[in-house]
Amino acid sequence: MRADVLLAQEKYEVALSYIERILDVYPFYVEAWNWSSEAHCGLMQYDKAVESCDYALAVEPQDERAMQLKAWALMQQGNSEEAHVLYQQLQRINPTFELNYLYDSFCLYDQGNLTDALQQVEKADELSEGMSTEQQGIWEHHAHILSELHNIDHALQLLDQAEEQFGQSGEQIDYNFMRARVYAENDKPEQAVEYMDQCVRKYPFDLPFIFYQG
Repeated sequence: MRADVLLAQEKYEVALSYIERILDVYPFYVEAWNWSSEAHCGLMQYDKAVESCDYALAVEPQDERAMQLKAWALMQQGNSEEAHVLYQQLQRINPTFELNYLYDSFCLYDQGNLTDALQQVEKADELSEGMSTEQQGIWEHHAHILSELHNIDHALQLLDQAEEQFGQSGEQIDYNFMRARVYAENDKPEQAVEYMDQCVRKYPFDLPFIFYQG
């Protein structure tokens, strides 16, 4: 219980000390191996995260949480091909969990497969019904792919939707940057500059960053 609470508090190193004590006594405890992977992911120690998942999967080959954690860690390592294979398996195990499709879309995008990446993020959007814990990420990624496929109107519509729901969140994401990018990568530099000018007026103390983005 202490390890679980510490993980929730993002105190990963301290959590690991308890998790390791659990595994010393119960080396076949799958949930503890998954906790170990979560802690290592939190510390960005992705090799160790994958290793912990492999121990969990050696005990329970179809453990869904272990597969999710391993796929995520592989994706963070840039191993999108192996992560894609796992996300395909996860979609068969749990076909209604939208994040399996969202993260698979990231993998396919990294491989340059925009058509399949679009299909996967569309599936994630359909399953989420606007209520996913990663809804903001779904809409933004969807818009990004549509922009690269030159579907400007739909991309901008999704950004409007995301801004309406999440624009006041604490993350301070400025959707004008994203709109500028859509126009810039679709050969509309004048509109892109207009949105960058809005950012200049809104963030006068961040001009180096804004000019760099522009």
